[in-house]
Amino acid sequence: MSTDIDVEALLQQPCWVIDCLPTQVPAGSEGQFFAVEHLLLNGPRDTELRHAFATVLLKLNCYHDFLVFRGQRENPKRNPKPEKLEKWVTRDQEHLCIALPTEQALIVVPTSSTCMELYHPTPGLLEEVSALATANGLFVWRPNEL
Repeated sequence: MSTDIDVEALLQQPCWVIDCLPTQVPAGSEGQFFAVEHLLLNGPRDTELRHAFATVLLKLNCYHDFLVFRGQRENPKRNPKPEKLEKWVTRDQEHLCIALPTEQALIVVPTSSTCMELYHPTPGLLEEVSALATANGLFVWRPNEL
């Protein structure tokens, strides 16, 4: 399997969000988004959220080949051991870019965020990711264009 995938080009493609919230919080909302986000990222629920992300990714890797780019490293790991992928997402909380070469899609797992980003999904991939996200208490939605 070739590792020829243009991550920068994929980052310019349509994006979907895999999130703990069912829709985008409107600008100017009078709710407590930032306080809730802080709690989710710094309290005991941070572990739950990161485990939900890891579970989605581990299950998706059962169906698709992964090329995992860690941080700024240029050499991706092809289908890392599940234990490693889980550790990178949950304990290390590394910034990951996960390319799905056969789908020409990309999943970004930021270091400190309540969501992951899915770029350029095919309809079938979007359906798979949505089902896995829902099963793990997450939601998939399309952000408003800026």
